[in-house]
Amino acid sequence: KPQKHGLILKDKSGVSGFIMPGIKGIKTVNKQIETLKTENKISEKEIKNLELWYFKSTRYD
Repeated sequence: KPQKHGLILKDKSGVSGFIMPGIKGIKTVNKQIETLKTENKISEKEIKNLELWYFKSTRYD
């Protein structure tokens, strides 16, 4: 659930990135992954070598 869970990814070379939950315009897990791939310049060839974790966060207003 992209509204409650963020994602962290790491490739074999140690490059990592994350995306926080609840970002406007991101309503699916696939969109979260695509955004992470784009922001971290990860090609489709490298996708098999990624480690992916998710985390839950609580927002306080």
